[in-house]
Amino acid sequence: MKKLLKITLILLPLFLGVVTVVYLVKTKNRPQAKEKKTSIRKVRYMKATKAQVQKVVTGYGRVAPARDWTAFSEVQGKVICLGFSLFQEKDFTNLTDFIHYLKKNEDKQSQTLRKKIAHNQKLKWENIDLSSEFSSHQAGLFLQELNRVIATESLSSETLSPEENHIWKNRSYLSKHYPQYILEKPLFEIKAGYFLPPGGVVCQIDPTEYNLFIEQKEIEIEKLQIQILELQKDLDHLKRIIRLEEKRAQILEEEYERKEQLARNEAGSKSEMQRELENYLRQLNSVQETKNRIALTPIKIKNLHASIQLANSQLVQAKLNRDKTIIRTPFAIRISEENLELNQFVSLGQVLLKGYGIEEAEVLGQFQIKDMHKIFPQHEKRWSQFDFQKVLTSGAQDFFQENNIQASVTLALGEKTLPNLIWSGRVSRILSSVDINSQNVTVVVTVKGPYDNMKPGVRPPLVKDMYCKVQLLGEKLEDQFCFPRNSYQEGRFLCLEEGKLKIKNISEKAYFQDNYVVITDGLQEGDKIVLSDVFPAYNDMPISGVDTSEEEWKNYPSFIKIKEVEIKKVEVKEKGESK
Repeated sequence: MKKLLKITLILLPLFLGVVTVVYLVKTKNRPQAKEKKTSIRKVRYMKATKAQVQKVVTGYGRVAPARDWTAFSEVQGKVICLGFSLFQEKDFTNLTDFIHYLKKNEDKQSQTLRKKIAHNQKLKWENIDLSSEFSSHQAGLFLQELNRVIATESLSSETLSPEENHIWKNRSYLSKHYPQYILEKPLFEIKAGYFLPPGGVVCQIDPTEYNLFIEQKEIEIEKLQIQILELQKDLDHLKRIIRLEEKRAQILEEEYERKEQLARNEAGSKSEMQRELENYLRQLNSVQETKNRIALTPIKIKNLHASIQLANSQLVQAKLNRDKTIIRTPFAIRISEENLELNQFVSLGQVLLKGYGIEEAEVLGQFQIKDMHKIFPQHEKRWSQFDFQKVLTSGAQDFFQENNIQASVTLALGEKTLPNLIWSGRVSRILSSVDINSQNVTVVVTVKGPYDNMKPGVRPPLVKDMYCKVQLLGEKLEDQFCFPRNSYQEGRFLCLEEGKLKIKNISEKAYFQDNYVVITDGLQEGDKIVLSDVFPAYNDMPISGVDTSEEEWKNYPSFIKIKEVEIKKVEVKEKGESK
């Protein structure tokens, strides 16, 4: 009984406690659940619109001059002028009229100039006929003497210091007194960074030594020609004499035979016969000497002709050397280095000036080899006509032109580019080696007029070593969808449909170009492609979008052209909110 009572006292309170707890739980009022609130994500999107996309390969490189030029002295001597030239026929409005004017006018300047030019005996003022055209030979002599005068003498009464230049002062003096005949020539500064036009004179070395040598050779040739005339006249005279000598020899022969006959018949003396024989033999000797002189005269004439030919060769060489005293630019250049001073003595082969052409510039763009295939045609028919030998001979230039592969150059500052500073170019060639470090291939793009449309502070020129972005433009693809690259996520796009997020998988392999992705199929025009980064992203996720199509299309690069579309501002209303 005691055990039963003890068990009852223990179990009864436990049972009553359980019943009480159950009762309280059953009778307790449950709290009402609060309404769940969901935030709607705001994203940027753009509408899918078909576009024309041109294949582009992008590289970077530096500007190099298309042509370099180094001026060095081919003769030695003292530099007598810088940055301008002696007179040429093109410096006169009419050279013949100017020469006639000098002859007939008696003003002080004309008289002084005539007197100084008359130093050359070949140019005689009294032989100039004012009613006839001046021969080119005489015009050449006049220019030669005029240039000699302005290079060695002072036409004005002013005293020149050693640093001043006779030529420039004299040219200015003549241009001032004869403005109707002589054109004023500009003075070019010979300093690094300055420009020289085509045919601009860098300097002139003193040609006096060559002028004197030319004059000596011309006199020597004239003397040789006179000797030839004398020998020809002697030859004609000897031919007449030989006929007389032969007749006299014939007469003496007959007289000797007659005396011999008389001596045989004892009608004459042997001494007379012997005397006639001596006269006859003496005459034969005279005939032979005359014949020898006749035979030697053509040889002497030939020898004189050879001497004239040698003198002419020396004369031509002297004239070439005289022409080399004037150093002119072969094309428009910008001076990069100069080593010239007035009255400086230059030696043979000395480098005087360096410059580079400004008509064209080359940009040596480096491109990754794996990207180069993008701009080439992919159809087999085109490659079946590929002529490798033609590519070798033209440096690939013709191949790029036939495939209409164009090039553009944009000035780059570090990683940034200035899109408004664009120069069109053409692919000239591909260099023969690959960069050992980056394994990039170098494509040379030629740009015409790198200094054209230059505006300080707005559009700089393409100068040497400037860093540029280079793009090669290949074939054009029609009906493509193009979006910023960050909108494409491993084969899928995020789309906005009726306020909800939809994940659209793309089976077609995407084509990447710069910061854009290009696909042909898998989308439809008007699809709203989400540009913002959405994480996590799942289907039917409530989402609100702002259409940025117009903004994106305006920022597309030149190789992407959107078709004409009607751009409307879209209002999206979701759960009472307007966007």
